[in-house]
Amino acid sequence: MTFIAHATFFVLIATIVESIGLTILRQGSRYAVPMTSAIYALGVVPLLHMSLQYEGIGLINFLWNIFSTLVMIAIGIYMFKEKIHRLQFIGILVSLLGVGMILMSPEDK
Repeated sequence: MTFIAHATFFVLIATIVESIGLTILRQGSRYAVPMTSAIYALGVVPLLHMSLQYEGIGLINFLWNIFSTLVMIAIGIYMFKEKIHRLQFIGILVSLLGVGMILMSPEDK
């Protein structure tokens, strides 16, 4: 497994953990803020730290931003019945293209 694959794995797990926290926060329970804070402190931060052992901070931040945005858009659409517009959908496709370009191995570029 390449360094980018290791880093991507940890970023994806961090994204899933973050999405759980944000979903709890969105539902607005009384304990949402402390639960989300604990999820970030005990889950997201250590996973991002592990990913930084394999890639630079800029690439990790880019992947985390895009992955978390895509996951939260999907959760918003399916769980909370939020709507996206055509231009926003095009932006999502461009983001996916960017991730694909980043994840290509140097030999493929």
